[in-house]
Amino acid sequence: MMMTRSQILQLITCNLCLGQKSLAPASSPEPTLQFHEPPSDTSQPFILDGNEKKDYYKSNPSPFGRILEGTLPSFTYRETENTLTFRDRSPKAQLHALIIPKRYIPTIKHLKPQDIDLLYEMKQEAIEILREFPSYSEKYNGEDILRKNDYILCFHVPPFNSVDHLHLHALAPKSSMNPLFSFGKYRIGTRWCTSLDEVISNLEAMTDKFTDGRNDEQAELVNHEA
Repeated sequence: MMMTRSQILQLITCNLCLGQKSLAPASSPEPTLQFHEPPSDTSQPFILDGNEKKDYYKSNPSPFGRILEGTLPSFTYRETENTLTFRDRSPKAQLHALIIPKRYIPTIKHLKPQDIDLLYEMKQEAIEILREFPSYSEKYNGEDILRKNDYILCFHVPPFNSVDHLHLHALAPKSSMNPLFSFGKYRIGTRWCTSLDEVISNLEAMTDKFTDGRNDEQAELVNHEA
């Protein structure tokens, strides 16, 4: 039986309700309100001062913008200059972390080739939380999870994303997830879910195509001048 688009949306959309039963271990960090330092923006020829830092996230209309500015609590796991990693509010695995860029990027459709380094940084943060999560759960073996590839790193594809701020899902162990989620909502290769590596690969292909095009233009110019 074919599912309707609304049924698919209902299946794969991330539930942000606090009333859902949490699958995260009881020793996870407590939710906190915290202002997170904005990223360094190389497109800005100046350094943000106190007021500008405070207002940096105002243009971000998503709930994640409120988390970053410290007006919405989150279970924070890790933070770098450019990224924040925190627990999904309705976890679908023992570890269900979201890795987001501090810079506002709505969805994977808004990524550009110059964002490849950011995606690699998000991937590194995902690997680190997969490895260090045992500090929150004695029953979780991070090295074993990584060795067996018993995890999922994925993005939801618009319009099937629930929050318009780019977020990478890191879920583990995949083998103990409810099949409704591991083979449904977070199933890579569907029209609603794609892997981090595929997104990176597509952006790298765009970069190669652009470079090849520029090289062809330069070759034509040289031949014409000759």
